[in-house]
Amino acid sequence: MGMKGRAAPPHLAFLLGDPVDQSLSPLIHNTAFAALGLNARYQALKVGPQDLVEAVANLRRGEVLGANVTIPHKEAVVEMLDDLTPSARNLRAVNTIIRKADGRLEGSNTDVVGFLWPLEEHANRFQGGNAVVLGSGGAARAVTCALVSGLRLPKVSVVARRVAQAEKLVRELEIISEESVLEATPLASASEALRACTLIVNTTPVGMAPEVDETPITDISVFTDNQLVYDLVYAPRETRLLRDAAGQGATTIGGIAMLVGQAAASFRLWTGMDMPVDSVWAALGDTF
Repeated sequence: MGMKGRAAPPHLAFLLGDPVDQSLSPLIHNTAFAALGLNARYQALKVGPQDLVEAVANLRRGEVLGANVTIPHKEAVVEMLDDLTPSARNLRAVNTIIRKADGRLEGSNTDVVGFLWPLEEHANRFQGGNAVVLGSGGAARAVTCALVSGLRLPKVSVVARRVAQAEKLVRELEIISEESVLEATPLASASEALRACTLIVNTTPVGMAPEVDETPITDISVFTDNQLVYDLVYAPRETRLLRDAAGQGATTIGGIAMLVGQAAASFRLWTGMDMPVDSVWAALGDTF
Protein backbone atom coordinates (compact mmCIF):
# COMPACT_ATOMS: atom_id res chain seq x y z
CA MET A 1 0.00 0.00 0.00
CA GLY A 2 3.00 2.28 0.15
CA MET A 3 2.15 3.13 3.74
CA LYS A 4 5.65 2.81 5.21
CA GLY A 5 7.29 5.88 3.67
CA ARG A 6 8.26 8.33 6.39
CA ALA A 7 8.23 11.41 4.18
CA ALA A 8 4.73 10.84 2.89
CA PRO A 9 1.76 12.16 4.87
CA PRO A 10 -0.02 9.48 6.89
CA HIS A 11 -2.98 7.59 5.56
CA LEU A 12 -6.06 8.45 7.59
CA ALA A 13 -9.03 6.57 8.99
CA PHE A 14 -11.81 8.10 11.03
CA LEU A 15 -14.68 7.36 13.37
CA LEU A 16 -17.81 9.37 12.53
CA GLY A 17 -20.37 9.62 15.31
CA ASP A 18 -21.69 11.48 18.32
CA PRO A 19 -20.66 10.93 21.05
CA VAL A 20 -17.14 9.61 20.33
CA ASP A 21 -15.15 10.82 23.37
CA GLN A 22 -15.19 7.46 25.14
CA SER A 23 -14.49 5.36 22.04
CA LEU A 24 -11.71 2.79 22.23
CA SER A 25 -11.45 2.60 18.43
CA PRO A 26 -8.58 5.13 18.14
CA LEU A 27 -6.53 3.15 20.66
CA ILE A 28 -7.30 -0.14 18.89
CA HIS A 29 -6.46 1.02 15.37
CA ASN A 30 -3.50 3.26 16.20
CA THR A 31 -1.98 0.40 18.21
CA ALA A 32 -2.42 -1.88 15.20
CA PHE A 33 -0.94 0.66 12.76
CA ALA A 34 2.09 1.15 15.01
CA ALA A 35 2.61 -2.59 15.58
CA LEU A 36 2.79 -3.16 11.81
CA GLY A 37 4.90 -0.06 11.17
CA LEU A 38 2.25 1.53 8.97
CA ASN A 39 2.25 5.26 8.32
CA ALA A 40 -1.38 5.71 9.23
CA ARG A 41 -3.50 7.43 11.86
CA TYR A 42 -7.03 6.91 13.18
CA GLN A 43 -9.03 9.81 14.58
CA ALA A 44 -12.46 10.03 16.19
CA LEU A 45 -14.57 12.89 14.83
CA LYS A 46 -17.67 14.20 16.58
CA VAL A 47 -20.10 14.59 13.70
CA GLY A 48 -23.66 15.84 14.16
CA PRO A 49 -26.44 14.91 11.72
CA GLN A 50 -26.15 18.29 10.01
CA ASP A 51 -22.44 17.69 9.29
CA LEU A 52 -22.61 14.09 8.04
CA VAL A 53 -22.82 14.85 4.30
CA GLU A 54 -19.68 17.01 4.47
CA ALA A 55 -17.82 14.48 6.64
CA VAL A 56 -18.55 11.68 4.16
CA ALA A 57 -17.54 13.84 1.18
CA ASN A 58 -14.18 14.48 2.86
CA LEU A 59 -13.50 10.73 2.86
CA ARG A 60 -12.97 10.86 -0.92
CA ARG A 61 -9.56 12.51 -0.45
CA GLY A 62 -6.61 10.45 -1.67
CA GLU A 63 -4.91 9.89 1.67
CA VAL A 64 -8.04 8.48 3.33
CA LEU A 65 -8.39 4.72 3.90
CA GLY A 66 -11.97 4.94 5.11
CA ALA A 67 -13.99 5.34 8.27
CA ASN A 68 -16.01 3.62 10.93
CA VAL A 69 -19.55 4.88 11.51
CA THR A 70 -21.32 4.72 14.84
CA ILE A 71 -24.41 6.09 16.56
CA PRO A 72 -26.45 7.92 15.29
CA HIS A 73 -25.32 7.67 11.64
CA LYS A 74 -25.25 3.97 10.68
CA GLU A 75 -28.54 4.11 8.78
CA ALA A 76 -28.41 7.69 7.48
CA VAL A 77 -24.99 7.24 5.87
CA VAL A 78 -26.25 4.48 3.54
CA GLU A 79 -27.72 6.99 1.07
CA MET A 80 -24.43 8.91 0.83
CA LEU A 81 -22.30 6.02 -0.49
CA ASP A 82 -21.62 4.68 -3.98
CA ASP A 83 -21.77 0.95 -3.24
CA LEU A 84 -22.90 -1.41 -0.46
CA THR A 85 -21.68 -4.88 0.44
CA PRO A 86 -24.28 -7.62 1.00
CA SER A 87 -23.83 -7.33 4.77
CA ALA A 88 -24.63 -3.61 4.73
CA ARG A 89 -27.58 -4.19 2.41
CA ASN A 90 -29.04 -6.93 4.62
CA LEU A 91 -28.70 -4.83 7.76
CA ARG A 92 -29.64 -1.51 6.12
CA ALA A 93 -26.78 -0.06 8.13
CA VAL A 94 -23.10 0.74 7.60
CA ASN A 95 -20.38 0.73 10.23
CA THR A 96 -17.37 0.71 7.88
CA ILE A 97 -16.67 2.84 4.81
CA ILE A 98 -13.87 1.87 2.42
CA ARG A 99 -12.40 4.45 0.05
CA LYS A 100 -11.61 2.74 -3.26
CA ALA A 101 -8.68 3.72 -5.49
CA ASP A 102 -11.02 5.62 -7.82
CA GLY A 103 -12.45 7.63 -4.92
CA ARG A 104 -15.72 5.71 -4.73
CA LEU A 105 -16.99 4.94 -1.25
CA GLU A 106 -18.21 1.44 -0.37
CA GLY A 107 -20.28 0.81 2.73
CA SER A 108 -19.85 -2.43 4.65
CA ASN A 109 -20.94 -3.77 8.01
CA THR A 110 -18.49 -5.70 10.18
CA ASP A 111 -20.83 -6.03 13.16
CA VAL A 112 -21.93 -9.55 12.15
CA VAL A 113 -18.35 -10.74 11.69
CA GLY A 114 -17.29 -8.99 14.89
CA PHE A 115 -20.12 -10.55 16.87
CA LEU A 116 -19.32 -14.06 15.61
CA TRP A 117 -15.56 -13.78 16.15
CA PRO A 118 -15.42 -14.58 19.90
CA LEU A 119 -18.10 -17.27 19.51
CA GLU A 120 -15.89 -19.52 17.39
CA GLU A 121 -14.15 -21.15 20.35
CA HIS A 122 -17.49 -21.72 22.14
CA ALA A 123 -19.46 -23.16 19.22
CA ASN A 124 -19.94 -26.56 20.87
CA ARG A 125 -21.72 -24.92 23.83
CA PHE A 126 -24.70 -23.55 21.91
CA GLN A 127 -24.76 -25.13 18.45
CA GLY A 128 -28.13 -26.77 17.90
CA GLY A 129 -29.76 -24.83 20.74
CA ASN A 130 -32.04 -21.83 20.85
CA ALA A 131 -31.00 -18.21 21.39
CA VAL A 132 -32.53 -15.14 23.00
CA VAL A 133 -31.62 -11.65 21.78
CA LEU A 134 -32.39 -8.88 24.27
CA GLY A 135 -33.27 -5.65 22.44
CA SER A 136 -34.71 -4.68 19.07
CA GLY A 137 -32.48 -1.86 17.77
CA GLY A 138 -29.66 -1.81 15.23
CA ALA A 139 -27.35 -4.03 17.28
CA ALA A 140 -30.16 -6.57 17.74
CA ARG A 141 -30.65 -6.64 13.98
CA ALA A 142 -26.94 -7.42 13.39
CA VAL A 143 -26.89 -10.11 16.08
CA THR A 144 -30.11 -11.75 14.90
CA CYS A 145 -28.81 -11.73 11.34
CA ALA A 146 -25.62 -13.45 12.53
CA LEU A 147 -27.55 -16.09 14.47
CA VAL A 148 -29.85 -17.05 11.60
CA SER A 149 -27.54 -16.64 8.59
CA GLY A 150 -24.14 -17.36 10.15
CA LEU A 151 -24.93 -19.94 12.85
CA ARG A 152 -28.32 -21.15 11.55
CA LEU A 153 -29.66 -21.74 15.05
CA PRO A 154 -33.04 -23.52 15.15
CA LYS A 155 -34.88 -20.77 17.02
CA VAL A 156 -34.11 -17.15 17.89
CA SER A 157 -36.39 -15.15 20.21
CA VAL A 158 -36.11 -11.37 20.00
CA VAL A 159 -37.09 -10.08 23.44
CA ALA A 160 -37.91 -6.41 23.96
CA ARG A 161 -40.02 -4.06 26.04
CA ARG A 162 -41.33 -2.58 22.79
CA VAL A 163 -42.59 -5.82 21.27
CA ALA A 164 -43.90 -4.05 18.16
CA GLN A 165 -40.33 -3.09 17.26
CA ALA A 166 -39.20 -6.68 17.86
CA GLU A 167 -42.01 -7.93 15.61
CA LYS A 168 -40.89 -5.53 12.86
CA LEU A 169 -37.31 -6.79 13.12
CA VAL A 170 -38.49 -10.40 12.92
CA ARG A 171 -40.61 -9.71 9.82
CA GLU A 172 -37.72 -8.02 8.04
CA LEU A 173 -35.20 -10.80 8.77
CA GLU A 174 -37.47 -13.77 8.09
CA ILE A 175 -36.36 -13.56 4.44
CA ILE A 176 -32.84 -14.72 5.37
CA SER A 177 -33.82 -17.09 8.20
CA GLU A 178 -34.17 -20.19 6.02
CA GLU A 179 -33.35 -22.74 8.73
CA SER A 180 -34.29 -20.72 11.81
CA VAL A 181 -37.60 -19.90 13.48
CA LEU A 182 -37.77 -16.24 14.50
CA GLU A 183 -40.18 -14.96 17.12
CA ALA A 184 -40.80 -11.72 19.00
CA THR A 185 -41.40 -11.98 22.74
CA PRO A 186 -42.33 -9.27 25.28
CA LEU A 187 -39.72 -8.88 28.01
CA ALA A 188 -42.35 -9.36 30.70
CA SER A 189 -43.10 -12.91 29.51
CA ALA A 190 -39.63 -14.01 28.43
CA SER A 191 -38.75 -16.32 31.36
CA GLU A 192 -39.65 -19.51 29.49
CA ALA A 193 -37.60 -18.56 26.42
CA LEU A 194 -34.64 -17.59 28.64
CA ARG A 195 -34.70 -20.88 30.55
CA ALA A 196 -34.96 -22.94 27.37
CA CYS A 197 -32.11 -21.31 25.43
CA THR A 198 -28.39 -22.02 25.32
CA LEU A 199 -27.29 -18.55 24.15
CA ILE A 200 -28.41 -15.18 25.55
CA VAL A 201 -27.20 -11.96 23.91
CA ASN A 202 -27.78 -8.51 25.40
CA THR A 203 -27.83 -5.81 22.71
CA THR A 204 -29.37 -3.13 24.97
CA PRO A 205 -27.35 -0.45 26.81
CA VAL A 206 -28.71 -1.63 30.19
CA GLY A 207 -25.78 -2.08 32.58
CA MET A 208 -23.48 0.34 30.77
CA ALA A 209 -21.45 2.76 32.89
CA PRO A 210 -22.41 4.72 34.89
CA GLU A 211 -25.54 2.57 35.51
CA VAL A 212 -23.41 -0.43 36.44
CA ASP A 213 -25.93 -1.88 38.91
CA GLU A 214 -28.62 -2.26 36.23
CA THR A 215 -29.32 -5.48 34.34
CA PRO A 216 -31.83 -6.49 31.67
CA ILE A 217 -32.49 -9.80 33.50
CA THR A 218 -33.32 -9.48 37.20
CA ASP A 219 -34.40 -13.11 37.74
CA ILE A 220 -31.09 -14.97 38.01
CA SER A 221 -32.88 -18.32 38.22
CA VAL A 222 -33.19 -18.30 34.41
CA PHE A 223 -29.42 -18.81 34.05
CA THR A 224 -28.00 -22.34 33.83
CA ASP A 225 -24.57 -23.87 33.61
CA ASN A 226 -25.07 -24.95 30.00
CA GLN A 227 -25.69 -21.41 28.78
CA LEU A 228 -23.44 -18.89 27.10
CA VAL A 229 -24.31 -15.27 28.01
CA TYR A 230 -22.87 -12.55 25.75
CA ASP A 231 -23.22 -8.86 26.67
CA LEU A 232 -22.40 -6.30 23.97
CA VAL A 233 -21.82 -3.66 26.67
CA TYR A 234 -18.04 -3.29 27.13
CA ALA A 235 -17.82 -0.63 29.84
CA PRO A 236 -17.61 -2.02 32.44
CA ARG A 237 -15.85 -5.12 31.13
CA GLU A 238 -17.92 -7.34 33.42
CA THR A 239 -21.50 -6.12 33.68
CA ARG A 240 -23.95 -7.14 36.38
CA LEU A 241 -25.62 -9.39 33.78
CA LEU A 242 -22.36 -11.28 33.25
CA ARG A 243 -21.62 -11.49 36.97
CA ASP A 244 -25.09 -12.87 37.70
CA ALA A 245 -24.86 -15.39 34.88
CA ALA A 246 -21.37 -16.54 35.88
CA GLY A 247 -22.61 -16.97 39.44
CA GLN A 248 -25.10 -19.53 38.12
CA GLY A 249 -22.41 -21.40 36.20
CA ALA A 250 -22.93 -19.88 32.75
CA THR A 251 -20.03 -19.11 30.40
CA THR A 252 -19.78 -15.37 29.65
CA ILE A 253 -18.39 -13.09 26.93
CA GLY A 254 -18.06 -9.31 27.28
CA GLY A 255 -18.62 -6.74 24.56
CA ILE A 256 -14.94 -5.82 24.25
CA ALA A 257 -14.48 -9.04 22.25
CA MET A 258 -17.01 -7.96 19.63
CA LEU A 259 -15.46 -4.49 19.51
CA VAL A 260 -12.06 -5.96 18.68
CA GLY A 261 -13.60 -8.43 16.23
CA GLN A 262 -15.41 -5.81 14.20
CA ALA A 263 -12.35 -3.52 14.34
CA ALA A 264 -10.15 -6.32 13.00
CA ALA A 265 -12.56 -6.83 10.10
CA SER A 266 -12.56 -3.08 9.32
CA PHE A 267 -8.75 -2.98 9.53
CA ARG A 268 -8.51 -5.81 6.98
CA LEU A 269 -10.88 -4.00 4.59
CA TRP A 270 -8.74 -0.84 4.73
CA THR A 271 -5.24 -2.33 4.70
CA GLY A 272 -5.52 -5.87 3.35
CA MET A 273 -3.66 -6.99 6.48
CA ASP A 274 -4.62 -8.94 9.58
CA MET A 275 -4.87 -6.81 12.71
CA PRO A 276 -2.19 -7.74 15.29
CA VAL A 277 -4.79 -8.56 17.94
CA ASP A 278 -2.24 -9.58 20.58
CA SER A 279 -0.83 -6.04 20.55
CA VAL A 280 -4.36 -4.61 20.66
CA TRP A 281 -5.37 -6.77 23.65
CA ALA A 282 -2.20 -5.71 25.48
CA ALA A 283 -3.04 -2.03 24.90
CA LEU A 284 -6.66 -2.49 25.97
CA GLY A 285 -5.53 -4.19 29.16
CA ASP A 286 -4.15 -0.84 30.32
CA THR A 287 -7.49 0.97 29.86
CA PHE A 288 -9.70 -0.97 32.29
